[in-house]
Amino acid sequence: MVDDENRPVAPGQVGEIRFQGHHIAASYLNNLEANARAFRQGWFYPGDLAAINEAGYVFLKGRADDVINNEGAKFYPIELENVLLSHPEVIEAAVLGWPHKSQGEVAVAFVARRSESLDDEAIIAYCRERIAGQRLPHIITYLPELPKNPMGKVLKGPLRAQLIEDMKSRMPDEVERSGET
Repeated sequence: MVDDENRPVAPGQVGEIRFQGHHIAASYLNNLEANARAFRQGWFYPGDLAAINEAGYVFLKGRADDVINNEGAKFYPIELENVLLSHPEVIEAAVLGWPHKSQGEVAVAFVARRSESLDDEAIIAYCRERIAGQRLPHIITYLPELPKNPMGKVLKGPLRAQLIEDMKSRMPDEVERSGET
């Protein structure tokens, strides 16, 4: 795991995973853009973020391209997802970043809940006790369940598509600025 300047990170810190070895491919076939991003100085960067503890166990934290930058405070969606999932009334949660004209990006949470009595105010109050203000959800969308692949992993692509449609009706000028139209 390395930081943005390819220096190894200390145990417990989040860094980007990189691999090197004879068993690792040297490039993608016919994809110069992906090669430039993923293969640098003999290392393969798959785009995953992780932390390693003192015992050598690796804990995946998310994707490098998923970082949310709210007014200069950078964080990973999994940080807010973990807080949301710790709420006893939350069944599932996923977080995406969304462009915002004054804050850079904001967190958008998709939540499957046990009861409709759990509302935005209660979720935000719960989160505020556990994480910094820039990491709070700016928009919360409730779904009966989140879309998943056959392995049970939440699919953020369909959630992003739904968010784009929702934002077109809420704030069409924001969607156009985000480049998502």
